[in-house]
Amino acid sequence: YMESPEEEAVVSTQSTGNPSPATQPANSPLSVHKQAFYSTSSCVAALALNCADSREYQSVITKLLDNLKSKDMSCSVRLFALLTLGGIGKYRDLSEHQDLQKVIMSSFNSPTEEVKSAASYALGNVSVGNLTLYLPFILGEIQSNPKRQYLLLHSLKEVITSMSDHEENITVLKNYVPDIWNLLVRYMESPEEEAVVSTQSTFFFFFELQGNLILNITK
Repeated sequence: YMESPEEEAVVSTQSTGNPSPATQPANSPLSVHKQAFYSTSSCVAALALNCADSREYQSVITKLLDNLKSKDMSCSVRLFALLTLGGIGKYRDLSEHQDLQKVIMSSFNSPTEEVKSAASYALGNVSVGNLTLYLPFILGEIQSNPKRQYLLLHSLKEVITSMSDHEENITVLKNYVPDIWNLLVRYMESPEEEAVVSTQSTFFFFFELQGNLILNITK
């Protein structure tokens, strides 16, 4: 897929920096509507996860990381790479790629909101693949990086909303329930509107999850 004629066409469009007028406004940094990236990245992630050849699977991960590391890549390529990594990391532990966390976090500094949002999505979903390693990192970053709070809270929401698909992670999450609860309560009073909105959204899903946790604990 990464070397298909269709991919070459997309890269060609991206390299011009000119989005399609039929799908995007003239001032958009993206080549097509962002929903197309979500759909396409989901397909590529599914193909990678079901790849019979481990070498081909690893080559996809490496290619995506290389795209994010390159300073010459367009916003469209970065957005696609982040969404695809998130789609894969939600179901497969990617922690063997030691620079993964650093590469994703670097996209939090993007001047493009769509890329920052995709980085938030990627971090949350990659964390699901190895909750023990990544969840403490997210919680620590929320408290130590005020400028990134709303993005990191979105990452936390991705973790929480995925619990129904990953029941094995609930045991791990139980250890962090008090920390997450206290953190969400604290940021409900944040002066940053974006952080408050993110917290409210995360709080809703966490409240529902906590109710399920209490039921499981008391059984």
